[in-house]
Amino acid sequence: MSDATREDHRNRCPPSRCPIGLPQRACKCIGFREREHGRLQLRIVMSSDEGICDAIAEETDDCVFVRVILCYDEATQGPSVDYTDCPTHVYLEQPLGERAVIDAFTGGQVPPFVPDWG
Repeated sequence: MSDATREDHRNRCPPSRCPIGLPQRACKCIGFREREHGRLQLRIVMSSDEGICDAIAEETDDCVFVRVILCYDEATQGPSVDYTDCPTHVYLEQPLGERAVIDAFTGGQVPPFVPDWG
């Protein structure tokens, strides 16, 4: 996929709006896995004071663009924030197959997530 295609997609992502009016920020996807055909589990990093406002997948023949928007309450944000690796899910119109998963905000390919079952 060309850099121009990735940039075009980033420019087409409409801004999300929090349903309860909180400020929002884009969240980088740090991994993915297809939990079952057509359901992607995205791994993100968020704090306990944040919530997921939007998780979207846009499919093409070659890749799946994903984006996750978090909302947060400015009043509860302190100077020290503990972040955790958290899952969220998006549903696809067809199984992922060999398509790449691309973070719509960074334009980078999201790596596969392999759980460490110990």
